[in-house]
Amino acid sequence: MLLSNLPKGTPIPEVLNIMHNIYNQGQRAFQYFYQLNGQVVFGSDTPSSPSYGSIPGLNGYLELRAMAMAGMTLKDILASATINNARALGLDQSIGSITEGKTANLLILDKNPLETISAYNAIDTVIIKGQAYKRSFFQLNQRYK
Repeated sequence: MLLSNLPKGTPIPEVLNIMHNIYNQGQRAFQYFYQLNGQVVFGSDTPSSPSYGSIPGLNGYLELRAMAMAGMTLKDILASATINNARALGLDQSIGSITEGKTANLLILDKNPLETISAYNAIDTVIIKGQAYKRSFFQLNQRYK
């Protein structure tokens, strides 16, 4: 059942149960696809904005965590967020890995993403086209927009 098809006034526990079932179905579909060596790429379909309801980066972090909870290895999660996306878009000659001559778009993390999924929320520095920015720079500037 789709949430949009629920009658007005449906009790909250029933809505939460339906949402839980939808999430579980999605997780099982992802596990099946991943176990069959499907090509997984990272990319949250929820746009972020500097607002309390859609914090930039949160949707992506939640997506990475969901991949881990579904059983995807940390190594494969890292590949899905980097080189797999570049390959899928035909851009792996210029982005997606750290190689001389490629565009320097990187996250410098305080934790190892091959050891814990929480590393993706331990961002120290963001490098965009070779220009480094401390994470605090983005947090400070988002508060005043």
